[in-house]
Amino acid sequence: MPAPHPASDGTGEILARHIREALDDRERTGIRPAGLLVETIFSSDGVFADPPGFLRPAVETIRAAGGLFIANEVQPSAC
Repeated sequence: MPAPHPASDGTGEILARHIREALDDRERTGIRPAGLLVETIFSSDGVFADPPGFLRPAVETIRAAGGLFIANEVQPSAC
């Protein structure tokens, strides 16, 4: 999936749509999701924080498919 563009409106919904498309593609072959692992902030190239609630649609999408949402906080917590 492409990285979200923080200056765009609706990036949370766009991300959720990409996730839904990937889930649909896997479902056609009988693969069910285990989870979605997300780096919650782009901090390796500087700190690019998304607006509050940005990940909500993605979390709802993966949970509706039976998967877990896993927030990787290793890099952000080291900054």
